[in-house]
Amino acid sequence: MRSLVRFTFVNVVLLGCCASWSHAQKPETTTVVGPRPVREVILEWEKQYGWVITYEDPRFEYANDLEDVTDKVRRDLKPGEPIDPSKRIIGAREQHLSVSYTAPKIPNDTMARFQAANRLVDAFAQTAGNTFSVQQSDTRVHILPGLVKDASGQLQPSRPILDTVISVAARDRNGIELLRAVCDALTGATGHTILVGTIPTNAMAQFRTSVGYENLPARQVLEEFLDKMPNGDRYTWALLFQKDYALNIHWVKALDHPTEALPRVYSPPSRNKFVEEHSADGTKTVYIVR
Repeated sequence: MRSLVRFTFVNVVLLGCCASWSHAQKPETTTVVGPRPVREVILEWEKQYGWVITYEDPRFEYANDLEDVTDKVRRDLKPGEPIDPSKRIIGAREQHLSVSYTAPKIPNDTMARFQAANRLVDAFAQTAGNTFSVQQSDTRVHILPGLVKDASGQLQPSRPILDTVISVAARDRNGIELLRAVCDALTGATGHTILVGTIPTNAMAQFRTSVGYENLPARQVLEEFLDKMPNGDRYTWALLFQKDYALNIHWVKALDHPTEALPRVYSPPSRNKFVEEHSADGTKTVYIVR
């Protein structure tokens, strides 16, 4: 069983900026604006350092944390067309986030990754009031919901969906089928709808397994499954919430292996409602409803 270490940092560490691989422990600052600023910082770090950091959305309830994002995420609207109130989508309010941290000495500097993740969640807590927590396993850092304001504005613990204990029966299946089984088990155990979002099509379809899991946290199930795939420790995920949850998985290129090819991406049309899409060059992330 994997060993997990949980830390929550509450002190802000302000550092300078500018870093390079050739100079150890130079200070760096990453600044983003968006409805999921913690997630956006993670994506920047993936491109800059090749860090594998997973992410799970909180469930925001406080009015000041939310806004109407219908026009941003729906693709089926015509200009000027009235929108049925039942079809409006309420999502996280856009926020500005700036995080300062120590740049890694080398691309696979896992200590720098762990420390930066803690500075990220601390910076978000200082900006938004809500919190995330950090876990570290053998191959990944996980950023999870911590304290979230309820409808009255009071901070309350938010239990991460992927903490849920599930079981998946053993049988021969491909990776896509296993992910669907995991999502179905989570849906049944939590009462929330969890769907398969965007995933690497070829890698998942070609990988076969007969493994089963019994009474394990869904996060551990996901990690053990992905680690069994070729270069499996380079896969990361984002569990995104917008009415329903969508489990999105993608592959992070290691900067010390620049010739590795990025797996093709698959979006199951019949199961996919809210997904994360990336531009071809990886410079833009869009969250859409289909």
